[in-house]
Amino acid sequence: MNLKELLNMMSSRTKNIGILAGIFLLYSVICKRVGIFFFWESEAIGWIIFVLFLISYFVDGLRERKQKGKRPLVFKILIGIVILFMVVDIVGEIILMNSSLFAAGKNDLLADKDLQSETGKILSVTPMPYGTSIQLVSSKEGESGVADFWVLVKGEKKFMDIELTMVKDHSSIWRMASFK
Repeated sequence: MNLKELLNMMSSRTKNIGILAGIFLLYSVICKRVGIFFFWESEAIGWIIFVLFLISYFVDGLRERKQKGKRPLVFKILIGIVILFMVVDIVGEIILMNSSLFAAGKNDLLADKDLQSETGKILSVTPMPYGTSIQLVSSKEGESGVADFWVLVKGEKKFMDIELTMVKDHSSIWRMASFK
């Protein structure tokens, strides 16, 4: 299938969603490269819109397969996988935002003088959906673990995407090990 056939298969809705996702993602690259400290959330929003583009594209493929009298099972499975991915990601972000892990990480970032000298007074710390890894081990001594997640730190002078690594020993609370 060449590009022309691919574009002809897409509905105008799918094309518009794809263009919108591209605009948000392009803006995020430009604002981070040039240093525009406005609407850095555009990257996360752009990826969410891109996932909606994928769903719309698969729905278009499903419709076309049905019209040609072919089985649309592959497109149904792909739609299900993408929706499952979105639900798991959203639930994970909600759980992270309301966890002691995120609260401890946020407090540690707010107290970090080196970070504040670079960003200015920190106005907000927001989790970003770029991938979260949490490894917990439970034993009779208690719970220990390591967690990595991304946050957007908005300061008065500068915004930063930060990968935060947190650790927890058996007898302690979560504490920041490092950030990049």
